[in-house]
Amino acid sequence: MFVRSSVFSGLILLSYFTVLPLAYAADDCDCSIVVGKCSGAVEFIKGYGSNKNYGAEIMVHSSERSCSKVDYYVDNTSYSTILKNKASGVESLFGTSPIKSKNITFSTCSVCKKKQSDTSVGNPASSAMKDIDKFVGTWSGERKTSLGFSASQSIRVEKLSDDTVNMAIIVGRDNYQGRGKVQGNILTFGISGGCDGTMKLITPNIANYQCSLGIFSSSGQMKK
Repeated sequence: MFVRSSVFSGLILLSYFTVLPLAYAADDCDCSIVVGKCSGAVEFIKGYGSNKNYGAEIMVHSSERSCSKVDYYVDNTSYSTILKNKASGVESLFGTSPIKSKNITFSTCSVCKKKQSDTSVGNPASSAMKDIDKFVGTWSGERKTSLGFSASQSIRVEKLSDDTVNMAIIVGRDNYQGRGKVQGNILTFGISGGCDGTMKLITPNIANYQCSLGIFSSSGQMKK
């Protein structure tokens, strides 16, 4: 690993990734050739510093796990982060003025060409397993109902088969059990004696949730 730093408009971007040539190429990840689009986001973690010596940490996300490039802006300066064999990574920013969440804007996420063969291509079972693994785990957040109430909730997702999961939605002391099916970045589920709904991935660790039963509905954003 190597530490790469670039200076633009008084800002320094410090990246803990393998240094790539200007063509954005690594052994099996060539971002000079874009083969598709992905979903991405840039999450502000924290800012710090004083007296013209400021810093911040951000988390860069991509829905593509093997080879992608995420573009974003810090103020009016463009940056790119290449994610190889991972869906997210931490970047460090340094500058002479305070760096805040409002200074950072996500631009695009691009899927780069992989030089090595992908064993999941042409294998629907492998693809489904990759999709389902994105949802497995515990999610937490706040849901708002159509009646105007809000409450904290957690969702536990356990893998049952290549595309099916067991689910538990926990609100306070109430525990609602159900089952769901994964297709791509969407988990469609039904809760026994309760609502039917979906979870749609926005980033690998953030999903939009919605569930409805008749005229009653609830929705919110969940984080893993």
